[in-house]
Amino acid sequence: MIVSWQKEFQKDVLDRGFADYQDGTVTGLKKTSDGFEASVAEGKLETVRIHAENGIIRSMKCTCDEARQNGQCRHVVAVLMTLDEMLPKPLVFEIDEGTNFVEVKLQMSEGLWKKWQALAQVKGESVETLILEQLKKIG
Repeated sequence: MIVSWQKEFQKDVLDRGFADYQDGTVTGLKKTSDGFEASVAEGKLETVRIHAENGIIRSMKCTCDEARQNGQCRHVVAVLMTLDEMLPKPLVFEIDEGTNFVEVKLQMSEGLWKKWQALAQVKGESVETLILEQLKKIG
């Protein structure tokens, strides 16, 4: 199943990223061997890398603190909006056909959250991605 990239972001992150996009903060957008890279000058200069194959997003990374903390940031949204404007077809996510797409909200202690964040930083992934991987193992 194919889903739009916007489904991966919380509304407030989408709104702030849209504001950055409208302000023209995305610069130096270029195609790389495995996707795209751009700079976003919103206060401090941040670097966004999007790994995509055949129009399907495989990973998204940003150098900002917000992305390292929760896996989402306005800078990635601004770059994706810029790409949507430039590419013939918008980038998307692919979800296994046998998978139901549901939103899950977890509550955990601050100590446990910090452990997940540290592990995510070491692996270079978002906390959400790591949790999803663990849920797939037990599901």
